[in-house]
Amino acid sequence: VRGQFKSVYLAEMMAVDGSFPAELDRTKPYGYSLFVLDAMAMVAQLASTEEDNLWTFELPDGRGMRKGVAFLFPYLEDKSAWPYGRDVLYWDDWPVRHPSLLLAGLRFGEADWLSLWEALEADPATPEVLRNLPVRHPLLWVDLDRPLSRETTALPQTSAQPFLFSGADIERVKAAVQAGDRQYDAALAVLRRDAEEALGKGPFSVTFDETTPPSGDPHDYVSMAPYWWPDPEDPDGPYIRRDGLVNPAASGGDKAARGDLYQSVAALGTAYYFFGEDRYAAKAASLIRTWFIDPATRMNPHMQYGQYVPGRNEGRPFGIIETRVFQQILDAVQLMKDSEAWTSTDHLALQRWFSDYLD
Repeated sequence: VRGQFKSVYLAEMMAVDGSFPAELDRTKPYGYSLFVLDAMAMVAQLASTEEDNLWTFELPDGRGMRKGVAFLFPYLEDKSAWPYGRDVLYWDDWPVRHPSLLLAGLRFGEADWLSLWEALEADPATPEVLRNLPVRHPLLWVDLDRPLSRETTALPQTSAQPFLFSGADIERVKAAVQAGDRQYDAALAVLRRDAEEALGKGPFSVTFDETTPPSGDPHDYVSMAPYWWPDPEDPDGPYIRRDGLVNPAASGGDKAARGDLYQSVAALGTAYYFFGEDRYAAKAASLIRTWFIDPATRMNPHMQYGQYVPGRNEGRPFGIIETRVFQQILDAVQLMKDSEAWTSTDHLALQRWFSDYLD
């Protein structure tokens, strides 16, 4: 991953000025640029080590994470100054509190970046915005009393061992909250609200969808590629691509259920960790069992029919993109693994599912 970050993300995707030319040529250049920067920030946060710090790594011409954030910062601060094309959709919904701005601000000690992050929308409601945010509650994963240094991201192993963020940091945040620190109150209030809403949602399962997969097996996940539409000149023929324009028909079914699942489980697992209420863990465990474990409702561990294009194929390799949200489910499991609601049998069954998926 670290090699790909340097040789692909930086060397091939980022220009010398810190922009992302391929995204600037698309139909939503502003939103896509923000998405790529946020994704790169998450890779840098997760994959950096003491010996190989992706945050501070730079190519010989200066391309690196600092350059990328510095390029977009003026347009986050004043979107009207954006000199490129206006997004065809959701232009008015960006920017929000992007994790790249927070993490880079802490990493490089840039007070202006942090101040802007605090001033941006903290609780967006637009589904498309939420879909393109790698993390919805980044503040809960950062120890504000121990700013990240430039030299290291490596942290000791702790009892909380999520995959996306530092277990040491989230434990420090929890300890601070328990000691009466009020700086996290707003984030915790949003988390509590999301968790309470999740208690009333679900269950979710691919078997509940009326769409029949090409295999005929209701346990197979199936979804349509988002940017493909009927051809006006050949309505009954193969779909055609309209980049950046999401076909509403591609947003329902298993894809929608998958989104509801991960958002609910992520909120519930994190809420259990911070509030210690077993009802959150019990609900999350129930949702996970329905989707991954129970024989009657479990999803088969593959994405063979993900992002199919009508009239062209039954599925595409790009379908695996839709499993990226499963990492937040795994983090929720890590945060609630000491709850009696999540048993060792559940844990082994979930591990088996992901092992089969990787095979």
